[in-house]
Amino acid sequence: GQTRGISRPLAARADFDRAIELTPDDADPYYRRGECFQNEDNYASAVKDYTRAIKLKPEDSRFFNGRGVSLLSLGETDKSLADFKKAIEFDPNNEQAHRNRAGVLVEEAVLTLGVLRLAVHAHREAVLVAIGGAGALGIERVDQHNVHVAAEPPVLKAIVQQEEPRMKPRFHGPACFVTVRA
Repeated sequence: GQTRGISRPLAARADFDRAIELTPDDADPYYRRGECFQNEDNYASAVKDYTRAIKLKPEDSRFFNGRGVSLLSLGETDKSLADFKKAIEFDPNNEQAHRNRAGVLVEEAVLTLGVLRLAVHAHREAVLVAIGGAGALGIERVDQHNVHVAAEPPVLKAIVQQEEPRMKPRFHGPACFVTVRA
């Protein structure tokens, strides 16, 4: 969470409840109570308080960053990114907002890379099925980007005609090797 120096969160939250009762148009107690809720893993309540603080003082970068953290914890990645971006717009020096945004983007990139790797693997499997499977052509090896196949020239010619340009024939001695590029 974001609240530092609060050793008694429930007592602190009660203090912020009282401050909100006394000064309902002050954004800071909503922000501070939002931090308490966030520290208690009560992200939905934190989002409500951060949102109220934003309505009262929409130019405060801290409020957007805090809400972004809680939204992220609720699985609202797109909304959290929008809040981190808004926090940075209001305060380009908000280091925490920059870090939070970067962390989300890196995590999304890693997930995207994983999905792409699965897609490449699935594509390779589909090509193998399309060309008659590993047994028909004698798979030499499969690496990250290629399927290397030893095949007789007539089979190789049929494959190249059907699958070009993804298949690149290479001739090594009496055997032909086909590299299937995903």
